[in-house]
Amino acid sequence: MSYTKTDMLSHKIIEILKEHSDEKHPLTQQQICGHLEEKLGIKPNRKTVAQHLKSIIGDPECNVLTVEPDDKSDKKY
Repeated sequence: MSYTKTDMLSHKIIEILKEHSDEKHPLTQQQICGHLEEKLGIKPNRKTVAQHLKSIIGDPECNVLTVEPDDKSDKKY
């Protein structure tokens, strides 16, 4: 089975969420972008990360939760 760049980015986002977030310390999309740049040297835009997060959240095997903010700030994962 071969992996595409899209699969790899989703996998790296899941790794970042597992390593750097939990229920008490969620990450914003911008923070995830920062970790991707730091870890992989890539700079995806926030909308690309949002699309990957949407597909990850839709997959019950990934076990990713969202935190709805009280104000108008970014949703957190």
